[in-house]
Amino acid sequence: CHENLEILHNMLSRAAEMITNFKVAAENQANDVLENIMVKNLFDALLKSLKHETKKKRVVIALNGPADVAIKSYSGSLYQIFTNLILNSVFHGFDAMEPDECQINITFRQIENGGAEIIYSDNGIGLSTEAKQRILEPFYTTKRKSGGSGLGMYIVNNLITNKLHGNFSLLE
Repeated sequence: CHENLEILHNMLSRAAEMITNFKVAAENQANDVLENIMVKNLFDALLKSLKHETKKKRVVIALNGPADVAIKSYSGSLYQIFTNLILNSVFHGFDAMEPDECQINITFRQIENGGAEIIYSDNGIGLSTEAKQRILEPFYTTKRKSGGSGLGMYIVNNLITNKLHGNFSLLE
């Protein structure tokens, strides 16, 4: 009976976390306004807010791009996209790596239509064949037992393609 209660408690905790993640995503999207954004400033602020997560593994994050890249976009959506990407790197990609070995590169440049191209990469362990095929599915995670909800990359893809009308692809 005690074991069954523990299992039930864990399942309810995961369900509550998923609901919270959905609510946060929905709130961010509902309150997001179109604004002029300096891309480098957005990343500088984001990286400061994630310092407590990246310092555990002493992740080195390189921003590569000119300071004058400007776009008209939704800063809340961009924050959520890159927060999810960075946390995925920290919790999944760098899981088995030693501190000081973990690197993230964010490269950005202005493109002709007034938008920006942003390329995110890390030197983590990479994705298995199954993960590559399923990573954009809602609730797919390789860390279910560690509290992963499987919503991070689903939200990233949804925001990029539907909200920002951009293109998202996994590179080898």
